[in-house]
Amino acid sequence: MASLHGNCYQVECTTGATASPGGSSFNPKYYSLACLRMLLFLSGDVELNPGPITGKKLDMDALTDIFRESVHHYKIIGDGLKLPIADVISMQGTPQDKLREIFQRWFEADKDVNWDTLIKLCDKKPELGKAKNKILAYLGKFNLW
Repeated sequence: MASLHGNCYQVECTTGATASPGGSSFNPKYYSLACLRMLLFLSGDVELNPGPITGKKLDMDALTDIFRESVHHYKIIGDGLKLPIADVISMQGTPQDKLREIFQRWFEADKDVNWDTLIKLCDKKPELGKAKNKILAYLGKFNLW
């Protein structure tokens, strides 16, 4: 049963399809609009998921500065960047030296060496929240959560 309220129809779904007098049970314009709305809903929020980051180059100096306050988490970072944990534990030097070596090995392995990998790592490890905010600030993006 359908009833007219201003310019809108209120439709009750039952076993049969009904439409108001003079109307149609299938209107391509409204169907297209509904499909577009669903597509936009499924594609996610562009502000929260902007796509790949290609602007600023990933380099050792930037990483050293960004992770300066997170050096004591070098084991977490090494594990997150897929370095063998035994190698990370056996590294010599200060935590700063170890973190620098972790990043150097990551660069040399050349596997997923990009900003998105670091952001995902920070998302998985709450201890790296400050580092994530620094990455986003460095890239000119802002954390809106």
